[in-house]
Amino acid sequence: MTKKTQLTLKNYEHKNNRHWVASGLTALGVTVLAISPLVTTTASVLQPTTVFATDNARNLTVTEQLQIARLQAAITTYQTVANIQLRNEAGWPAQLTQAIVDAQSMIQTIQTASYLTGNRDRGGQPFGDDQVTNATNRIMSYALAIQVAQIRQDNPTWYAKMTSGALASNITYDPLTSIAFGAQDGFPWMQGMLQQILAVYADNMANDVVNSDAPVTSSAADASDATSSSAVDESDATVSATPDVSV
Repeated sequence: MTKKTQLTLKNYEHKNNRHWVASGLTALGVTVLAISPLVTTTASVLQPTTVFATDNARNLTVTEQLQIARLQAAITTYQTVANIQLRNEAGWPAQLTQAIVDAQSMIQTIQTASYLTGNRDRGGQPFGDDQVTNATNRIMSYALAIQVAQIRQDNPTWYAKMTSGALASNITYDPLTSIAFGAQDGFPWMQGMLQQILAVYADNMANDVVNSDAPVTSSAADASDATSSSAVDESDATVSATPDVSV
């Protein structure tokens, strides 16, 4: 079921030229649909090849390489979402943009080993996995919220139905009303719900497209012919039953 839903999301994204990043959902994962590499520790990721820092040609540690890879994956996957235009939540894309800028700054700090200035909160120590996880969760949280907000903006009738429990029994309120920006890790506890809304919407819209393009079946055609034939017979009967009043 997960594989089918992800495929549907990806196909719908391409058909409708949306900013949705369905293909990235498979790569990065969320609570409901897949495993979540964004919140794993670096030890669980495949060992990379040796990489050198760009500014001082020093060898990056394995941990640093993996942290950069995680940050860059989040940036690459969700950066286009910041281009979505929202009327009532106009400031939300700016929040995502800032989260991306902060992640890019972390990458620069790692590459140059400038932790004394780039990680003062930890006394100039290298970034911990929890800090990288917070940064990637922040990007992902904001991006998902923006995409759901776009649905609420463009299809309010469907969204009201979705948040009333009619389409998913576990979603009985609008999660966007509970969002508060500013936390270091965004709102990861809400990611699963936001992702579920996106998945259900994609499935519903894809089904609508399929149904609208479906060919007429032979039984439907037969029924149509039978109706037309019956109408013609009734018309003939009416005409023949009409008395001839001509002289």
